[in-house]
Amino acid sequence: MIITAAIFYLLIIVLSIIITGDKYNMFLMSNIIFLTTTFLFPFLGILVGLDVVMTVEGMVMYLLYYFIFFAFYILGRKVKFNDNIGTPENTRGFYVYLVLWFCLGVNILFVLYSVANYGIQGAFINSREVYTTTRTGSGQIYYVASIFLNLYAILGLFVYKRKILHFLFCVLLALPYGTKGKIFLILIYNLAYVFFVNKDREKYRRLKYFLPIVIFIPLIMVGAFWYTSIGLDQSALLQFVIGYGNEYENNFHDMIIHFDHYFPHGYLNGTILFGDVFYPFIPRVLWPGKPLIFGDLYLSYIIYPEATIANAGAPSFGPLGQPYADFGFWGGLVQIFIEQSILGFLLGRAETKCIKYPSIFNFFLLIALSFGGLIGLAATNRLVLLAFNVTLIFIIFYPLKYKFVLNKKLRQ
Repeated sequence: MIITAAIFYLLIIVLSIIITGDKYNMFLMSNIIFLTTTFLFPFLGILVGLDVVMTVEGMVMYLLYYFIFFAFYILGRKVKFNDNIGTPENTRGFYVYLVLWFCLGVNILFVLYSVANYGIQGAFINSREVYTTTRTGSGQIYYVASIFLNLYAILGLFVYKRKILHFLFCVLLALPYGTKGKIFLILIYNLAYVFFVNKDREKYRRLKYFLPIVIFIPLIMVGAFWYTSIGLDQSALLQFVIGYGNEYENNFHDMIIHFDHYFPHGYLNGTILFGDVFYPFIPRVLWPGKPLIFGDLYLSYIIYPEATIANAGAPSFGPLGQPYADFGFWGGLVQIFIEQSILGFLLGRAETKCIKYPSIFNFFLLIALSFGGLIGLAATNRLVLLAFNVTLIFIIFYPLKYKFVLNKKLRQ
């Protein structure tokens, strides 16, 4: 099974490049890190003699999870539609700057809030505590500010000339959020902008830029995951990098192996999914009795109660923990097919549209389908997340009357 995983890893990367004719295709950009940690690192761990946790059921679910997404992504790229994008619009209008200033103001307030409650060191260095309190009282502050930081990071790419300074400033604003995912998103926003929107994107798509990205970006993210993960010290770094200590996949496979022990009454029949879909959007101020533990956190609590209470959000079981715990192997595959087919197809459409018409609106849709948009992937179910992102995008940019093209003249 481990050899199959390694072959699948190489095959799907090669196929994505050959079929799309683009080594910077969005499928590869949005999945390369997760493909690496899921399929390649466990294989390397076996080679050096580490005891890697893996199950046939879990690996089959992962293979289908990515294959279904990839197949419908390719279909979305091939299907032709008559896309009407409206009239070109200058992105440096007053309304755009007003949105930027508002987003910046909200995040400055969040930084001040974090410093006031946790001190400078707690806000910028040991900021994990800020993140762990989002389930127990500060969630409405945290997630609202997070949305506006993502909006500021994306919109600034279309307005500011000094992209590197904008990126570094956004990373500084992201530190108090206490999660590696926030910095990861900002990095991805910039890479996606360079390869899909920037007027000089063809220059950056050359092969000499490809290998450094493929090598260094995963290493940077592995370092970030290791640095911010709970219970890992320097001696565990090698184990973590090659899969032995990969908490997401290992936790998922371990759950499958000991499922009858953790869940003596059987599958949860949608309990986790229901919590993920509805609970995050109900502010605690409106529902004081809202459970502190729901959705994916409930899954963590059942299996690792002490660690979950101590860390208020860790450990995680990756994207497949909820489908399996709720519906089992076959039911989980049904959920995976529904979600991945829709998301893959729409991503293929959004990518081709963004390349043809590099606009703010099209870029936002591309980000919403690949990296969780304005909220982030961990907030709720991905289909619900997409609907929420699209709604936000239309609300925010309605005053522009959908005139989002960068240049006065459409690119042919």
